Amino acid sequence: VEDPSAPTEVSEAQIDALLDPYRAAASECGKTHGVPQHTEIGIKMLLQTDGRLTNLKPIDRDPSDPAFKCIVDLIRGVKLVQPERTTFTSAFFNYSFRVN
Repeated sequence: VEDPSAPTEVSEAQIDALLDPYRAAASECGKTHGVPQHTEIGIKMLLQTDGRLTNLKPIDRDPSDPAFKCIVDLIRGVKLVQPERTTFTSAFFNYSFRVN
């Protein structure tokens, strides 16, 4: 029997599903700030045990990059929620938004 209080492992697919609704707006961030089309804007983030995404850092970009900051403003406060689950295994994830 699985312990319901044990932390839940989170997969890349779950993070992808969590952030998918932000793809179009993130692409607009890139366009607004002159990022070439088809460029990937990578973000490294930490999933906290309560499901919040924190420690958002750019991959291959400067932290002051306006397109990166725009995306951070979009996804700040995003939280993974699963019925019956209150804690998650804390882990780092890399995620990329494509400028379309």
